[in-house]
Order: sequence, then structure tokens, then C-alpha cells
Amino acid sequence: MKLTKLTYILALLAGLGLAACQQDIDVDLPPYESKLVLECYLEDGQPVRLSLLESRSYLDISSLPLVDGATVVLSHRGQNDTIPNVPAIDRTSGKSYNYSSPKRIKANYDSPYTLTVKDKLGRVLTATTRFIKPVAIKSITPEFNQKGEAYGLTKFDDNAQQKNYYRLTLTRNIRVDTLSLDALLDDAFSNGEEINWGSGYTFKKGDTIHATLYHCTEDYYKFLTTSQSARQANVNPFAASGEVISNIKGGLGVFATLAYDYRSVVVK
Repeated sequence: MKLTKLTYILALLAGLGLAACQQDIDVDLPPYESKLVLECYLEDGQPVRLSLLESRSYLDISSLPLVDGATVVLSHRGQNDTIPNVPAIDRTSGKSYNYSSPKRIKANYDSPYTLTVKDKLGRVLTATTRFIKPVAIKSITPEFNQKGEAYGLTKFDDNAQQKNYYRLTLTRNIRVDTLSLDALLDDAFSNGEEINWGSGYTFKKGDTIHATLYHCTEDYYKFLTTSQSARQANVNPFAASGEVISNIKGGLGVFATLAYDYRSVVVK
């Protein structure tokens, strides 16, 4: 009983000591300079659509405001096309944009595409990207365990003549917003060989597996991998923080082309 009482007293004194050491510290943060934030993907046969917003400081929890009234120009092989400030919604993905053009892109693999943005405040953002050809999915096969659960095994061939970067997504039953796998891969481990990549055991009989294989440019791949690391660091105090690497100059975000192959299979 004496030991219990002594332990209680020591704990109480320790708690009071810690409380006495606590004090408020005011930190003067430098003023934050907002930047233009761009998200634009060019896809063969699709209209040009993009989101242009303005960044906020880390402590500002409000949503990023739209930037309207900017001059947005897409340049390719000496031709300049102005993208008007016209809102649009992609009914497939549900994503919304504040700049769009009905003119559809025809992929050209020989020369780059440049996007130039100038807003009312005089801020200028530029970015350049190029189209690369998609890589075909050879097969997507369900493989079962003893519990009747299945994973999706995706196979595709890597070209040994060039450095390749991939993003492989698998979704269950619905093609968008139900990710069962989102893998970022390069060919360092299997250059020129067949790549086999499996998901977790998240499928069952009757499900439909939707597989999309993106062939990424190096710039887009670096943006995806560093963005993933930044998100993990934001929720994990022990993770190393890092800068998001982007091809955007004068702002933040991403400007990339989407080259992909798609397949689906019913789990039987």
C-alpha cells in the first residue's frame, strides 16, 4: 500500500512539473506568396481541359480558389491555340475544370507541347510535355487463394531500347474511384523483360477487374512519386519530407500527356 501511494505521489509531482514547464511560443512566419497551381492532361482525341487555381499557405485550411481571367495558350509546332476560360465537367471521372476548349488533341510524337499561362496579376507559368506511345496490356488474370479471394495479375512487355516509367491501376467493378491497386513502376528491375504485377486479394467471383496501364514520361513519373512521398510525410511525422518535383515553371502542379492501355476481366 505504501509503494502504491508513493508511486501516485511521484506521478502527480512529475505531472505538475511538466505542466509548469509548458509555455506558449509565438513563431513569426514569413509572409506566404501565393502561386499559380495548374493541372492539365493532354489525351489523344480528347478536348483540352485544365484547372487553374491559386495556392494557399500550409496553415490556411480553406480550399484553393479558382483563378479566372487568365490568358492560357497551348503551343505546338508553331501553332498557338488559346484555351478560353470556359468551365467544363468530365462526366466519366466527375472532375471539373475552369478552362476548356472544344478542339480535340491529335497526338504528335515528334515535337513537344508547351503551355503558357499569364494571369491578371502578371504572374507567368510555363510547362512543356510530349506524347509517348502507350504500352499494351498482355493479360489481366485473377488468381485465387484458398479462401476464394482473388488478386489481379497484370502482364505487359517492357521495351529494352528505352527507359520506361509506368503507373498501373486496378479498380473493382467501377472503373473510377474504387482503386484496388495504384502502383508506380520503372523498368530498373526488369529492363526488356515481361513485367508481372499483382494486386492484393481484394476481388471475388462475379467482380469485374478494370486495369489501366499508363506509360509515363519521366517528368510525370517524378511528379507522381514525389507527390506520393509528400502525402505520406504529411500524415507521418517520422517520414522524410521532400519537394514535389514538377515540370511547371513559375508555379505548381502538373502538365502531362496520358498514354494508356485499358482492359477488363470478370472474375470467374
